[in-house]
Parts: sequence; C-alpha cells; structure tokens
Amino acid sequence: MYSQTLQNYVEELGQYAGIDPRSVSLLNDALACFLAAFGGLIGADTLPKEDFLSTSVRLLLLSDGLERIEIGTRLDGSHYLAGLGFEQTGEVLARIANLKENAQWPHPLDSDHWYRLTLAMLHYLAGGHRVQALGVLRHLEAIAASMREAEHGSEYSAAVSALHRLYSGRPQERVSSYESTAWENLIAGHQQPTEQQETRIYRLAGKIRQRRDEALGALGQGREQAWIRARGIAQDSAGFWRQYLTRLEERGITTFTPEQVGPGFDEWLRLGRDLLVVLPTGSGKSIIGELRSALSLAARQQVLWMLPTRALVRQTKREFRRAFRNMEVEVEELPTTEDFLPLFADPADEARHVAVTTPEKLAALLRANPNATTNVGLIVLDEAQILLDRNRGTTVEFVLQRLRHRLPGCDFVVMTVFGEHSNVLQSLLQRMGGTFLPLIAETRPTRRIYGILTCDGSGAEQHPVILLYPPGLQQETEVTSQPFEISLLSTKLPSNATAQTIAQRFVRTTRASPIKTVFFVNRKDSTETQALEIAEKAKSRGKSDRPQLPPLDIARLRCELGRISVIEETAEAGVAPHHAGLTPLEQHIVEEWLRRNILRIVVATPTLAQGINLPFDVSVVASTKRYDTRTQTMEELPYSEILNMIGRAGRAGYVSDGIGLVAVDRANRSPRDSLDEARRFFFRAQPQNDEQIGLSRLITLALDAGVAAGSWLVELGGATFSEVQGLVAFVVEATAGTDEVRETLVTRIMEFPSAQSLAADTLDRVATELSTLVRNLRQAVANNDLLLTALTRTGMPLELLRHFVEMLEGSSYAPNMTPGDKIVWADEVVRSGLQLCKGRAWYSSLIGDLDQEPMLQVIRLWRESASLAQLEATWRIKPKTKANRIKIGEFLNHNLSLIAQLWGALAVCEELVLNLPTSNRSERVLAQMPTFVREGIGSLEELEWLRAIGGMDRVLAHEIARVVPWQSSSIDRRMFVKRHLQSWRRDHSSIPAGFTEPYRSALLGVLDD
Repeated sequence: MYSQTLQNYVEELGQYAGIDPRSVSLLNDALACFLAAFGGLIGADTLPKEDFLSTSVRLLLLSDGLERIEIGTRLDGSHYLAGLGFEQTGEVLARIANLKENAQWPHPLDSDHWYRLTLAMLHYLAGGHRVQALGVLRHLEAIAASMREAEHGSEYSAAVSALHRLYSGRPQERVSSYESTAWENLIAGHQQPTEQQETRIYRLAGKIRQRRDEALGALGQGREQAWIRARGIAQDSAGFWRQYLTRLEERGITTFTPEQVGPGFDEWLRLGRDLLVVLPTGSGKSIIGELRSALSLAARQQVLWMLPTRALVRQTKREFRRAFRNMEVEVEELPTTEDFLPLFADPADEARHVAVTTPEKLAALLRANPNATTNVGLIVLDEAQILLDRNRGTTVEFVLQRLRHRLPGCDFVVMTVFGEHSNVLQSLLQRMGGTFLPLIAETRPTRRIYGILTCDGSGAEQHPVILLYPPGLQQETEVTSQPFEISLLSTKLPSNATAQTIAQRFVRTTRASPIKTVFFVNRKDSTETQALEIAEKAKSRGKSDRPQLPPLDIARLRCELGRISVIEETAEAGVAPHHAGLTPLEQHIVEEWLRRNILRIVVATPTLAQGINLPFDVSVVASTKRYDTRTQTMEELPYSEILNMIGRAGRAGYVSDGIGLVAVDRANRSPRDSLDEARRFFFRAQPQNDEQIGLSRLITLALDAGVAAGSWLVELGGATFSEVQGLVAFVVEATAGTDEVRETLVTRIMEFPSAQSLAADTLDRVATELSTLVRNLRQAVANNDLLLTALTRTGMPLELLRHFVEMLEGSSYAPNMTPGDKIVWADEVVRSGLQLCKGRAWYSSLIGDLDQEPMLQVIRLWRESASLAQLEATWRIKPKTKANRIKIGEFLNHNLSLIAQLWGALAVCEELVLNLPTSNRSERVLAQMPTFVREGIGSLEELEWLRAIGGMDRVLAHEIARVVPWQSSSIDRRMFVKRHLQSWRRDHSSIPAGFTEPYRSALLGVLDD
C-alpha cells in the first residue's frame, strides 16, 4: 500500500516534530477514519474502529509544530503526512455532509470539514505535493459551488477563490472589504491573523509563497532573457518563455517534486539532452515532457509526441491546447501518409507546432513522405513500454531509429511508468546513439489502498467483505495479521457466488453514493450486460435518481449514431459501459459524464486502463484471467495489466486515496487466507524485463515465417500485416542501390539498438534468409524501379502494387477526371486488387473472415455520412444485434486505419506513374483518400470541419460543410473554419438557420465541449 516514502516521512517526524519514529499509528488511525467514513457512504461496517477525536488532536499538534519551524527548513515528507491525515479524516465526511438535503454549513472557519480540507491542501502545497493539493482543491471548489445559495455561500466562494489563487501562484493584492476578502488578504499575507485557525492558514500560505517563488525562479521567472540565452536560444524567444511560465502559474504548476527535478533543471531542461523518464503513474512525468516541449517551441523547433492509443492522443492534444492557450502554438493530431499537411516541412515556417500521433501513423508518414519531419527538434515517446509489445514494438523502434538517422540533431524524450522496463530501455537507447540522461524514481504520489473483495458468513447469511492491507511496506510472502475490513452485512450473496457476482453486488451498493467506481470485466459485451443489470436493479428499486442526461450530448450521439446509444440506456441510473467497440464519441461522453458526476459507475474492459485520467475512488477487477483464442484456455493476465486496472483508482489531482480491489470467490478459504494469497497481484517482485524488442523480434520472427521461400513473397504469411509491411520496406530500403546485399543488411540491422544483442549465429541466419528475400524481390520486380520505390514507401504486397500500377497506366484512368469520378475509380481499383489477392495469407491477416463486398460498401457509406445505424443495417457480420454492433465498432476503430492504407498505396503509385510533384499532395484527390476512408469524410472541407470540432462528430462535420459551403478566396480553409467557429461560440444566434435539429443542438454541444 503506502510506499517506503511514507515510512521515511514518519522518521522525519521523529526528528523534527517529536513523534516516535518507530510508530506508524498515525497512518493507521488516519486510514481507519477514512475507511469508517467511506463505509458510512455505502452502509458498511468497518474494522478497526476509528477514533476521530484522538487522531484530530494529534494532527493539529503536528500541524502547529510544522508551522512554527522556520520557513527555510524543508520538511516535505512531514507536510505530506499532515496533509494525508487531514484529508483522510475530512474528505469523505465532507462528501457525507454535502449529500444531506438542506445541509447548513457554518462559516468556513467554523466548519470542521472545510477546515480539515483547507489544512490538507495547504500542507500538501507547503511540502511541494502539487497533485495532491489539486485533488483537495477540486473538492473544495465542488463544495463551494453547491453552496452558492446557502447562508454563507459568498464566504465559501471567496475562500475557494483565494485558495485557487494561492495554488496558481497569483494571490490577490491587498483589498479592503473584510467579509468577502478576508481569505484573500490572509493568504496573500496582507492581514495578520487574529485566531488560531487563521494563524495556521497564514503561516502555511507564507511557506507556500516562498516555495513557489523558488520553483519558478529555477525556471527563469523574472530573468527570462538570461535564462533563455544560457540555453543557446535567441533572446527574442524570452517573451514566449515568459508567457509559458505565466500559463504554468495559471494552471497551478508552481512546485516540482524531487523526482521531477532529478539532477536539476540546469541538467536536463536544455536543448541537446536526451531523457529517459521512468516515474510511477501520477508522478508528473507528463510535465517533464511538456517542459521540454515548451523549450523546443521557444527555440522555434517543432515537436512530435507519440502515444500508443487514439484515446491518449486525444487526451494529450486537449492538454497541450490548454497548456499553450493564446500562445500561437498549433496543436494537431498528425495525419498519416498522403493526407499529411506539411506542418514541419517548410524551413521558412517560423510558426510553433506540436503534433500528436501514434507510432503507426508516423511510420506510414515516414515511408510515404520522409522529408515531412525536417524541422522537428524534439520527439517525445510516452508509454514507452510499447517498445516491448509483440505486435507494435518493431514499428516504434523503426520510427525512433529512422528519426535518429534523418534528424541527428533532434532531441528524444522517452517516458514510461514501468520501472521493470528501465534496464532494457536504457540499453536500447544507449545503442541508439547519444546519451540519455535518466530521470528514474519509484515514489508514487497517489496512495493506493490495496485489497480483495470476497465473501464472508455462512449459508444464506453470506455477504461481501473487503479486506485491505495495512499501511507500511508489503512483501509478496508476508502474512497479514490485522487487515482493515469493510463488511456489507445488508448485501446478501448466493452460496455459490462467483468473483464476478460478488463484484457486481458490491458495485451496485456504490451507485447511490458519491463514490465513483470502475468495474473491470474481460469482454466487451459483458461490459454492456453488467451495466444493464446494475441499472435495471437500481430502477426496479426506485433508485434511478441520476440527473437528466445533457440534451446537447444526446443530440451529438443521435447525429453520429442515428439511434439510441447503449450508454444512454444505463446512464440515467448512473452507470455506463466503456469498451473499444464503442465509437470515440461514446467513449468521450462516458468520460465527460463521469467527470461531471452524471455517472458513478463505469463497467469497462482493460483498454480503459491504458493511461486515461479519470476520477475513480474504487477500482474492482472481476477476473485475473482471460480466454486465449490461440491456446483455447484461460490464461493469467499479465501482472502489469492487473496493476494498471487496479491503478485506475486514486488518480493524481483527482482522488488521493484510491481503493484497488481484486474480486476472489470463497473457494473454501477464509477471507484472510484469500487476502494473503492475493498478495501476488499487488506486491510481486518485478524482475527486469529481458525480452527481445523492436527489430530483433521482427527479424527473429522472419526466420520462423520462412521469408526466404519463393512463395512467401506472394503469401506474406507468418506475421501480422503491419509486421510484414515493416519487414519488406526495411529490406528494400536497406539494400537499395547495392549488390553487397548480405553485408549491407548486416550493417543496417546492427544500426538498430535491439538487434545489437542478437547472438552471432542468429544474426548469420537472419542475414542469409533476408538476403534470399531481397534476391527474390529483385527477380519479382524485374528491375522495375517504380515498383521498388512503391514497395519501399508503402511496404504493400507486390502483387497489389503491380495491379495498381497497371490500372494507372491503363485506359480506365485519366488525370483530368472529376474528383467524384476519381473516388469511384479508386474504390473500384482497390476492390479489384483485393479480389485478385483473395486467399493470400496477408489478405487473411488484414481482412480476416470479413466479407469483402459489404465491407467496401460500408466504407463508401461511412465516407458519405451514413450513421452507425445505417452501417449496422447494411453489414451483418454477426447474427445478433449487439455482437454485430460491437464488431462493426471494432472494425471502424481499429481495422479501418490499416485498410485505409490500400488507398494510400494507390496514391503513391499515382504519384510515381505520373511523376507528380509532392508539393501539391494535399490538393490531390487520391492522396486524400486514405484520410477520407479512415475518418469517414469525402472532401477537404469536411476534413477541416471534422478536425476543428474535435474529430469525433463525423456526421455533424458533413452537415456543417453542406450548410456552410467553403467559398474560394484568399482565406484558407483552416482560417475559414476557425473564424466561423469563433463567431458561433461567441454568439449562438449567428449559427445559420440551415441547421435543423438535432444538428443545431449537436453543434452547440461541440461548441460547449
């Protein structure tokens, strides 16, 4: 549970505050208070019993001791423990008090709940624990917002306003009116305290102000020109850096932990430094990447971020737009291949750009347009554990190595939360060239309360019980003598209750409370089934008391789907499913409804555990096994995946105390025995990973795939379609223009860091196999340089590329065809090419068992703005409606981006056959086809509207382009779209009358999002 850091904090207290360093009783007592209040929210009994009075007295004594120590003394750990205690004894109680109807809260200084939370926030900030302080501040803001009409509502608003200004480093100047500004003057140091409560606030605020000045001073605040100049950046960038520091203050980023600072900003916050950042979830690794990005932007270098999922891409794009708001920084999701808009390619372009993308999109771009990244000065790879992914690691290494080769002066920042991968990542990066400065730590800022959810009692009296590990260091092989217990005696369980049944019954009890719970199940359809069962049970008991769903969000869903969304069916009861078969818009709205307290429960698959920040109090994992279709057996989930799911509770800056539970059935064990057996899910010692990664895995796989066989060039089997693309493109490019094939291959392979660990005999076999593959390729293309170039740029099957070239050279294609005719022609060429290759191994890998003709028909309808309901009615992949809907959702979310590359390959062939210049790529119809296919639009105008409104409201983008046609003029499309959106956002009455319902409401929803 609590890490060694907390043990160290207790020892600090022994030195500075007179508390016995051998005792952790304050941690135990604070946790008992927290769990007692938590149990009260769900009608549960808890053990051990809390002693609020004794714990509160000890906390106040601790607080007074810390306040009196001179400001220059740093007691970060002691302040953390004080903040922890005040938060744990006040946060849940404040929720309970706020739930009561007509609750009358006294003046802020007289409110015990408010005062505890205020002291918690101040102690966190005084100790530099910014994310914990933010979580408390958000709770205080919610309380103040709920009390606007109450007797002391104005005082609470003034108090939270003052606390927010302190958090953001902008306390107000001295003002005269007492009732509304006493807090501002007190926190800003303009007013001397008259009572003990005020004294604590006054002294802590002083410590915070000093700490803030030191932190921002280290970033050059007040001396921006000298600071920028010392980093080799032109002085005219000082204004940009000054703006950025102001934005940091406005966002409250005014303190940094020792883990974030590492060896010091002077060491790593400068150009020419590569970084490996390994920090636990919530430790603030993202701000390290952001600081480096801001520095590169100050130097007018462009920045590229790579993340493993589109959900993370969307989240990062939103965060960067907030970070650089009003700073003239363009933040975009990077398109792929031929639809690329050259953000980076023009050396004369001095605008500042950040592009966010996935490795696959960037790999496709580098193959099709290798000069596109000319001006990039910083590459940030977040979630770098993807390098170890069996299917995607090769692509990531390919991108890193290609960029390192093409941009030798470019800086790299590689970040992950998984400490067990640090050795293998360090080794890989060292081989890649350059010196990667490590920022590595294990201290986790969020407190994880781990335990199990099982059953207790006998016969008809069985009930759910939660057993939690006590504070302190934990080992996998220990025995828990005194666990904390939460017993739900009033919730009955059947005698043969499975882990999933126990989990569902518990999750049901949290629905009517302010507790937010994520319930992980293994299958997409199960998320919907479980959510529906929980919602129906709540409705049958008359407990469907959630507020009305936001009508503007519903309008967006109806436009996109053309039917009622599955999330609507359960959301009124405060519960919703979340899985990869839902549209991005549905996933986004579930996440937003959770943040806005419309939802209390999300039933999800493990995909939700991939880095999305949501404010869950409790995470319940219903099963630690998954059915493996290859072995047709239930396999244990990877340890890291279980920890990731459990770790969704207690997100930094949202919820400090997260309870992570694994559900286990009784299995003739006592609950306490089950708790000790479950230690392997929480406290397993993680050995350093030594798996093959990147190119080494791919070329080893090539040996098993038999790539030297003559038939392999036709079948391209033994690997996924993406792996085949990467392998073929690599060997063709590596050996272009040389007859020394084997020697060249060995040299190029050894340039890749992962391959440098291959045994000599393995490398010899690989070189032999790949040399034969190159000879087979050259014979197959018969010295056709055009085909070889197309192969290098796309990695597509040779048989398909030859068909595309023949069709382009034939009489059916004319360069002067209308755009509409070209789209129809391109669709037919792709269809005939797939038909020609049907039955090949690569076809099965790409298309699977999908029926080609309805698939292509759905892709056409998708581009023409058909709703999801129309697509589902057209394509019956599965006989049952729910299964069909989920399968089509998976196809559109994942498979379609790969299939879109077929149109991209056709565009590359057009460029080569007709010898077209690359400069007009963004205006060519075929060059835009992969984007049209992937995004579901049919013109450049629709593409601009879709990107501008967030990329999720495809049908709405079609409608906007229809109602507001673009008029050719000197203004470009992007500016045209931006100006209209700004006008509509400022004045809703300026929205054209041509928008009928539900489109008008959907547009309003987008503008307000």
